[in-house]
Amino acid sequence: MISELNRYQAFRIYQVIFVAIVILTSAALLFSYSSLNEYTVDILNKDRATLYTTDTSGHHVQARRDNHRVILTCNVSKTDQQVLCGFGLLFPLQPEQDQVMSFEHIDHLNINAIATSDAPEFNQRVRLVVKGLFHPDAWPTYQNADIKFHAVRFRATGEKNVPLERFKVETWWEDLYNISYEEASKDFSKIVSLELYVNDIPILHPGNYQIVVSQLDAKGYYLNSKDLNRLLAYIWQITIGVFVVFYLWVKNNLLKKVRRQAHYETGSDVLNYNGFLQEQVKFYGKPATLYLIKILNWQNLTKHFGPDVAYRLVKETNEDVLKYLDHSQCIYARLNNEEMALLTSNRFDEITEQHLAAHFLAGKDIHGIGHLRLEIKIGITEEAHSNIDPSGSINRARHAIESIRGSHQTLQLFNREIHAAAEQSTAIESYIRDSLTDQLFYLVFMPIFDIRKNRITGAEALIRSRHTHLKEISPEIYIPIAEKTGLIREIDFFVIEQCLILLNQTRLPDDFVLSINISAKELLDSSFTELFQSRLTASGIAANRICLEITETFFVDINQQCAETINKLRQMGCKVSLDDFGTGYTSFNQLVKIMVDEIKIDRSFVSRIYESGNLTIIESMITIAHAYGYQVVAEGVEHQEQLEILHQKGCRFYQGYLISKPVSLEEIYYLDQRLCTEVISFAQEEEQRQPYAEAID
Repeated sequence: MISELNRYQAFRIYQVIFVAIVILTSAALLFSYSSLNEYTVDILNKDRATLYTTDTSGHHVQARRDNHRVILTCNVSKTDQQVLCGFGLLFPLQPEQDQVMSFEHIDHLNINAIATSDAPEFNQRVRLVVKGLFHPDAWPTYQNADIKFHAVRFRATGEKNVPLERFKVETWWEDLYNISYEEASKDFSKIVSLELYVNDIPILHPGNYQIVVSQLDAKGYYLNSKDLNRLLAYIWQITIGVFVVFYLWVKNNLLKKVRRQAHYETGSDVLNYNGFLQEQVKFYGKPATLYLIKILNWQNLTKHFGPDVAYRLVKETNEDVLKYLDHSQCIYARLNNEEMALLTSNRFDEITEQHLAAHFLAGKDIHGIGHLRLEIKIGITEEAHSNIDPSGSINRARHAIESIRGSHQTLQLFNREIHAAAEQSTAIESYIRDSLTDQLFYLVFMPIFDIRKNRITGAEALIRSRHTHLKEISPEIYIPIAEKTGLIREIDFFVIEQCLILLNQTRLPDDFVLSINISAKELLDSSFTELFQSRLTASGIAANRICLEITETFFVDINQQCAETINKLRQMGCKVSLDDFGTGYTSFNQLVKIMVDEIKIDRSFVSRIYESGNLTIIESMITIAHAYGYQVVAEGVEHQEQLEILHQKGCRFYQGYLISKPVSLEEIYYLDQRLCTEVISFAQEEEQRQPYAEAID
């Protein structure tokens, strides 16, 4: 393909040529219509032009020059003498020396002639004859057959402008000498003579005839307008033709470029999704294997190093992969930022698959940054059908990738087990939609116990469904599916609205705080805070009675938009809780920078509190959190011993089945009332708690 620079240079050259032609055309046209283009030949007084009479007897016709005039007189007493009343100017003609009289560039003749006669029948009509050499080789002993006669007739009453185009070849000459049609065209290239007659040849009526010619000029142009127009027509036809060819060439190249941009990654030989769809038809009617490569750390790469560096890393990795692959046997494409697809006629052997994965995992040295590598998973699906469904194949490969996400395995073939899990996921998505449509979702609440006050001071909202099938499935399973399918927004706002309604309906203290789990996707949406605030304002619930829980793993990849959303929520008066703390990658150093009010120790730590080292970690969490003013809640407290140990280490808030299973807000109210009247208590006296502490220490 010709480069952009060459196309631009060609366009500039054509532009210069086009402008030059326009300028030259304009100049030629201006010159052709100006007086500078005109020239005049005084035929009447031309040097070496010989004056002669046309009468053969010499007694009746006389022609003489008089002060730049030619005067012709004819005295015709009898008409039987065949008198030709006229005169002629014979021009010197030497064809071998190219000394000829030519009217080729003459446009018209200006003649001032007055014809008079005492014959009453005379109508002043005269005949102007231009004789041209018809047979140049007959010179100088030529006959009438060697001369071409051109004539025009007009009334000699004064000045007359006679265009050469008005002259016609005399028909009597054609008939007399049997001149062919092809030879009878006008020819003014070699003029022998110019003659002026009284139109009657011979004279028909006796009388005295006189013709006085005071002017006989040939007007010509250096640039003949017809020839110039013809030449310009040719030039412009060629110019327009070249322009059309150039335009089509540019458009063709542009079309190729657009097609390439539509089917290839920018600046790369790797197909994009559109190109993949177009090329995969080559496999119709044949079995094929699809390898889907998922980049797991794309978001981290763009966050920490910028999209340009991430794109460069993927581009250079793809170039290595292209060199490794046999293009005649496969199609390779980048479907989106995080996915590449490789379609082959047959599945690779195990060694080839390992080499393929190694090319992606090898990484690249990026100047100024260092060595970066992609974290990938590869899903494989074997298609035995004659017609491949790209979207179906890609989705199956995605399911294969999801099945090994979080494991050390790199490649996974789509199989029956994964297919069953995918079908279950599809079914669960349908159950979620039905639950939303039929209003089958409802809320229960896990109480949060304040051991210092011996009261229930808050609760965490948990979603449940009355759907026949969904009620048997844990929210921990169907909530991630809702996030993937885009249904989480509707669920989140259902939970928020129900919490606000139930808070208004239940007799709970004003300091009772309701915790609501929020999907990370909500924090990526800049409109979330406005929507949340509008519902909060409409409910009349104080913002400080709401705590929004966000999982720890979300904070690892938090961006500026999410940070701004969290700040706005806190400025409104809402609390923000870091849920499942300890399960992600948040270090103690990062903990102090997180914009939250509370951390919740994950149940996995509480359940293993008796294991060596876990209690030390929990104690460190509590100590650091308190040092920075964070409230600490221990999740999953199911045994009295766990509560006592956590209490000894400084934890104040607890939730778990020891306190209560998930119940309605109304039941939480009655549970709190029982605690207030000390009918029940989860705390034991110090001497009762001591044995448990000593056992752990």
